[in-house]
Amino acid sequence: MNDVMKLLFISALSVDPGIAFASPPSSAIPTEPASRADQLSALMRLRMLASEVTHERSTLLAAHGQRAGTTSAETEFNLEGRVDLSTETVGRLSIATSVDPGLTSNADLVMRVSGGCIERQIAKDHFAPTKMYWASPAGSPQPLIGFKHVAADHDVILFFDAFGRGCLNAVRSEAHRRK
Repeated sequence: MNDVMKLLFISALSVDPGIAFASPPSSAIPTEPASRADQLSALMRLRMLASEVTHERSTLLAAHGQRAGTTSAETEFNLEGRVDLSTETVGRLSIATSVDPGLTSNADLVMRVSGGCIERQIAKDHFAPTKMYWASPAGSPQPLIGFKHVAADHDVILFFDAFGRGCLNAVRSEAHRRK
């Protein structure tokens, strides 16, 4: 990770740690849309992955071939402080899934999309988000906009490039907290 990426990650944490994740440099933003079939297949896979957030952390890690470490020294973290679960390919699209390293049984998942553009309208038609949830602070080098979809037992937040083609960059899924 270069210094610019580290600064983007740190600035994202200082804005709202609940939804922070480093943004790719603008040169990494896909501009060409993937085929409609690939976009729809990737969206179905993203929906399925998002629903996995309701599983216990140990079950979730095992489903992706990971071992749950009992201490932070036993768990490998990526540069964003998350645990990488898997990377899948759908057509030319790549979906990288990570989980937060928290100690509670509940997890949150982030799925990053790369390799092509999933167009905003196609993603919004698929997930039918109910409201705008988040927007990058003014002057952000990689402005994102988030739309929230509420499912029966989890929330899904879709993050899009705020300008340009409006491609889907990432999906965050959070289980409803049990009381």
